Amino acid sequence: MESKKRTIIKAMTYRGLVTAILAILSWIFTSNADQTTAITSAYAILATVG
Repeated sequence: MESKKRTIIKAMTYRGLVTAILAILSWIFTSNADQTTAITSAYAILATVG
């Protein structure tokens, strides 16, 4: 059985990895720092709330 601490660390690691991949892909498709920041920030907020 997993501990609560391990579960939280796994979730944070997964979220960080997915957010980093999204930022890289956003940059590749837009080549614009403002748009990349907006897309990545919106995802991070929506994924946390939803």
